[in-house]
Amino acid sequence: MHLDFIYPYFLLSSIWIYEISASPHELRLLNDLLVGYIPEERPVLDSSKPVVVKLSISLQQIINLNEKEETLEVSAWLKFSWYDENLRWEPLMYGNVTDIRHPAGSIWYPDVLLYNSVDSAFDSTCKVNLLNYHDDHTASVREKKFDCCVEIYEEVKFALYLKRRTLYYSFNLILPCLLIMILVILGFTVCPETCEKVGLQISVFLAIWIFLAFMNEITPQTSEAVPLLGVFFQACMILSILATSFTVYVQSYHFRNHNSHLRMGFWMRYFLLEIFPWLLGMKVPKRENNKKTIKESWRQRRRQSETKTVFDYTDGTSKFLLAMGDAMKCHFDELVFKMHATSEDSDQEAIERLRILQRIYDHVKMIREREEDTVEEKYVALEWRLAAMVVDRICLIAFSVLIIGITVIIVIKAPYIHA
Repeated sequence: MHLDFIYPYFLLSSIWIYEISASPHELRLLNDLLVGYIPEERPVLDSSKPVVVKLSISLQQIINLNEKEETLEVSAWLKFSWYDENLRWEPLMYGNVTDIRHPAGSIWYPDVLLYNSVDSAFDSTCKVNLLNYHDDHTASVREKKFDCCVEIYEEVKFALYLKRRTLYYSFNLILPCLLIMILVILGFTVCPETCEKVGLQISVFLAIWIFLAFMNEITPQTSEAVPLLGVFFQACMILSILATSFTVYVQSYHFRNHNSHLRMGFWMRYFLLEIFPWLLGMKVPKRENNKKTIKESWRQRRRQSETKTVFDYTDGTSKFLLAMGDAMKCHFDELVFKMHATSEDSDQEAIERLRILQRIYDHVKMIREREEDTVEEKYVALEWRLAAMVVDRICLIAFSVLIIGITVIIVIKAPYIHA
């Protein structure tokens, strides 16, 4: 890609010599040539013929290129050459003098005006192609020649092809931005417990925004094209926003517990705790009977609580023995000792013993259920923390690939990066 037009400012310089040391032949020739000479008259004998003027330019120095205001100021020499039919002489009559110098303004000269000048100082306007803003410029100078007000205007165009050195932008804009984007990647390695993950990503976003604001300050406000540097910074800003969003999502995963969320669904758990860890080379601790859910354990406890207790039968020896057998079968099989009724014990004493054992069993059961709930709650929180670690690792790899890919694409699209 290249720029369309840049119109420079020319410094038209001419040398005025008021007092010179000349020979008598030159002085006599000068006086004879200027007798009856009118500077405003075209130097042709036949008014129907044009004056052929040759124009050349010699660029001396580029003074300033203001991209935001789209102006270019240069120092250059313009050289005009034409044939003046009113200034002819025979060299033999004037001591073999073949050339002579006239002060500017004493003879006719082309009326040349820089067509696209900004002001009276002839600062020229320029149109900058922002797509390759940081790599190259193409300059074009147009000059309008005014022979008279009623005739067709002659136009002379000069093209200046300029190439900007990319080292300044590479080391002052691109490289610092890439180093800052590395912090985006490192942000996914920070432990969520520190609560600095989101703050780091926001700081990176603000730093990239400063670079983009600097770009806007030095580029013209136009919608015709977007500079590659602007595209690069915009892409980095979008990645920073996405990284901040994923970081907030990871923080939400890490601090989830049984009070706010139950265990994750089957497919979510299957991908985050089984498939992705295996692909990423992460080890996830396994739990025995890990397919058992909280609802299933609650159903089992409810079925156990619906079992008949000892005290449903208190009348009669046979009923008592049957109740004691059922109670022993349902509740006391796992006890360290078993209570057997003997003939020496009365029914009332046996019932009292069973009541004591029932209370002991209820307390042990409550402690066991509470312990199971505690273990289950810890494992639910552990699953969410493991899921947060997996998402962090996925983001680490994904954003690394995206940053490298965007950088490579921008470098490849730069037309003069290999020059």
